[in-house]
Amino acid sequence: MIDLSAIRLEQAKYLKGDARQSALTVSGIILYVSVLLLAGQRYELMALWIVSAMSMIVVTLLYARFAAPEGVTSNNYQAYLKWHTVITFCTGVVWGINSLLVADYESLYSIFIAVTIATSITVGGMFPGNSYRPAYIALAIPTILLLAAYITITAPLPIRYFGMGLLLYFAFALLSSAKAELATRDWIISKTQQKLADSVVAYNAEVKEVFDSKTRFLTTASHDLSQPLHAQGHYIEALRQTAKSPEQNELIEKIALTWRAQKEMLGDLVDMLRLDGGMIQPRFSTFDIAVILQELANQIALEAKRKDVEIISYLPASLMMCSDPIFLRRIVSNAMTNAINHAAGGHEIELHLERAGDNVYIAVKDRGPGFHVEGNVLTAPIELRRDGVGLTSIENMSKLIAAQPSLSNRTDGAGSIFSLIVPLDHEAGGTELKDLSASSVLVIDDDHNILDAITVMFTQWGVLTLSANSVEDGLSILTSTQMPIDLLIVDNRLANDMDAPKAIATIRAATRQDLPAVVVSGDVYAPAKLSSLKGVSILPKPVDARDFRQYFER
Repeated sequence: MIDLSAIRLEQAKYLKGDARQSALTVSGIILYVSVLLLAGQRYELMALWIVSAMSMIVVTLLYARFAAPEGVTSNNYQAYLKWHTVITFCTGVVWGINSLLVADYESLYSIFIAVTIATSITVGGMFPGNSYRPAYIALAIPTILLLAAYITITAPLPIRYFGMGLLLYFAFALLSSAKAELATRDWIISKTQQKLADSVVAYNAEVKEVFDSKTRFLTTASHDLSQPLHAQGHYIEALRQTAKSPEQNELIEKIALTWRAQKEMLGDLVDMLRLDGGMIQPRFSTFDIAVILQELANQIALEAKRKDVEIISYLPASLMMCSDPIFLRRIVSNAMTNAINHAAGGHEIELHLERAGDNVYIAVKDRGPGFHVEGNVLTAPIELRRDGVGLTSIENMSKLIAAQPSLSNRTDGAGSIFSLIVPLDHEAGGTELKDLSASSVLVIDDDHNILDAITVMFTQWGVLTLSANSVEDGLSILTSTQMPIDLLIVDNRLANDMDAPKAIATIRAATRQDLPAVVVSGDVYAPAKLSSLKGVSILPKPVDARDFRQYFER
């Protein structure tokens, strides 16, 4: 629902833009009344009428021209409407006084002119398009009510009936103007919503074009990179045939390992591209995960043997589950390949599988160098990860099958553990993602790269996303789009000494809503500092996409 302040803003803009057209219409009425006075030989009153009425038109035009010279905004529309109403009231007083001066009980013709003055300028407010009802009331009271009361109280019968008729007209005008304003509001709301829809469509098209450009670039790059890699594989194999000494064989094997790492990274990049583009979707079926992992372990054991690494499997004879077998096999394959690449000769890699309640627990344990990161490596920044692209591919595939991946150092400090918790039954696991097309959010962050990344991600989810670099930009966007938002996401530290608490308070005050808010912060003390804020959640950096999504799915 659009706030009344947003409607008033549009009304103020309309009043300022329509000033010349209104002045032209009123000038026509003034000319018409002048002709009536001239026909009645009321020359002095005609001169007074023309001078006073036209003076108010000049004042109105000057006000529209010089008030809010930079345009009507959310900061000045209230003042503009207030002084417009004051000028309109003064116009009503001028017209009311002129109608009283014209009224002569000895001449029905003069009464007709007086009533014409009182009613002609107020008729327009009873039709759809009436811009601002408070100003109309300020005009109608001194114009109609003044003459109506005067005639009703002082005029003899039957002229007194004119005054009573004007009172009825006044009541009817107020009722009709109320209906006219409702129609005007509906028109403004419809116009604003159409603008919003057009802007969202245009923005989505722009985001899609950026995404498609990235997809085309990565597709071309992966193709161009695959060609020399393909040739290198053949050259390496040819070199093996010509090697004559153990030293040469060792050097060729190192080259081969580097080549395989590049090949796997390229494969992960292609998978990530296809996952992002929605070209790969999981296909769920019932299968024996123990059999699939045993086959995988046997296959990878051949590769591990070349590095003098042994694969040890701790697998049950059988474990049936419902998920996507291809996705699971690729995830575990990536984890084991990473472990082999970083394992030293003579070490072991363990593959574990067991049932854990309603889930399946899979683990790959190695004795490699581990990570220089505490806790779950998958929540660490990309630059601190090892095998970043492969891990990203693992994360993306895991989300699609509702799996929970984790990668951390072993408790004894020697090596790492990759674990995966997968629902035993896909249906029970509830992997269907909630439709977010009805959600909307305002994101405020002064880092353009982060802002663009979050905007693209939310838009791909279907969320109507407004993004701003500052609180001022956010308020301006909210005012111009009139888009109601469900959630506010703010970086804890913004430019110009602005922080999240101030930003949230400002947005809430402007929208007159206690919007739920999420503060993204790299400050370890932020939760304690912000815990007293009502309706505010804190997400520590770096933020996982799933953490953001949970706020839309609540």
